[in-house]
Amino acid sequence: MKYKLTACLFFISITLAAQDSIKWANHVIENMPLGRGLDINYSRIFKSNLVAESKVSRLTNNEVQTENFDNLEFDLKFPIYVGERTQVIGSGEYTYDRIQFRNNATNNYELFEILNKKELRSRKLKFYVTHSLNRENFLKFRTSIELNGDVADTEQSFTEFAKYSLTAAYGWQKSAKNAYAVGLYMNYALGRSTIYPVFEWNKTWNNTWGFESKLPAQFKVRYTPTKNLRVYAGYGVDGLSYRLVAPSDETNILEEFEIRKSDLKFTLNIERRLYDFIWIATEGGLNYNIRFEVADNDKLYNNETIIDGQLGTAPYLKFSLFLVPNESLKSLFGYNQ
Repeated sequence: MKYKLTACLFFISITLAAQDSIKWANHVIENMPLGRGLDINYSRIFKSNLVAESKVSRLTNNEVQTENFDNLEFDLKFPIYVGERTQVIGSGEYTYDRIQFRNNATNNYELFEILNKKELRSRKLKFYVTHSLNRENFLKFRTSIELNGDVADTEQSFTEFAKYSLTAAYGWQKSAKNAYAVGLYMNYALGRSTIYPVFEWNKTWNNTWGFESKLPAQFKVRYTPTKNLRVYAGYGVDGLSYRLVAPSDETNILEEFEIRKSDLKFTLNIERRLYDFIWIATEGGLNYNIRFEVADNDKLYNNETIIDGQLGTAPYLKFSLFLVPNESLKSLFGYNQ
């Protein structure tokens, strides 16, 4: 009995030691940059043309020239739980969008009058969860809730303005330089709530080249000539869903409505380290509008599209300042992993 107990304890200790030596699977691969901690972005879509085509008899068609479409975004990620196999990260995000028409001309069109210089504010709370099942497989989840709209300008409950998104994926890390996952996305990247399959694939070819993708929504080729410089080229889909309240009670057509916008961006992005954990980035490219529609939020037309718009293709620029949570930044805040 004594020998059996000794053998059993020896077997358990060997098993635990082997388990501790396992390199758990993850979607992060070699030469793939660390995630951003604090991220501040400003982008502008330049002069374009906005066409509004009415889908109901009470509205008319119209067209206007845009001067710019600005976006300002703040995103702060914070660790909730960081374990050997499981990581839970939270994120608070605030975005500000604003469209301005050329010479402030709105052509006496109600939609353009409401949108001109309108401050479109969104607040978002996100959670990221990754869990390693073994040395090859992992799970990824992301969920978020956001308030997009004129919450303070209406008597309705804030839940009327809430948007939800969810991502779930099952992945394989085939090597230190190759990881992919399949799953489902439910979000507003296409302007309205949409569920679609996703294939995530991150791969590093060598110390200089690799790519990161979330197909079909995003694909970027990565070029890293030095440890302080990265260059990306590719495309990405971006979306906006925002609920507005008319500034006066004189209308019964656009009393409360929702803007649904989605764009396809072809981009070139250059990221450079300023100092240790501080980076800056400049991004430029072409913005191609997929959707710019107005829905009436069940007021008159049962949530159907009442205006089908089209924003003309235009160049855009984006500037970013972000902090990377490397060991120096962790030490600065007294955090040791």
